[in-house]
Amino acid sequence: MKVSSRDDTLTTGAVSKLVGIGQRTICRLIDEGLLVGWKIPGSQHRRVAFRDLEVFAAKYGIPLSQGQMK
Repeated sequence: MKVSSRDDTLTTGAVSKLVGIGQRTICRLIDEGLLVGWKIPGSQHRRVAFRDLEVFAAKYGIPLSQGQMK
């Protein structure tokens, strides 16, 4: 998956790879309201809008690695 648009919706795994933070930590950050995201109804899966990730990364000085993700 290549992040190409500010409108992309990312999985917690993709967010984890972009910021170098563990996937469980990403889920906790969402649950605590530090990173804007949401749970998919009827599941435990979470999603984050790329633009919200950019805001989070800028606020905490985290560089985003915007390469190819698998």
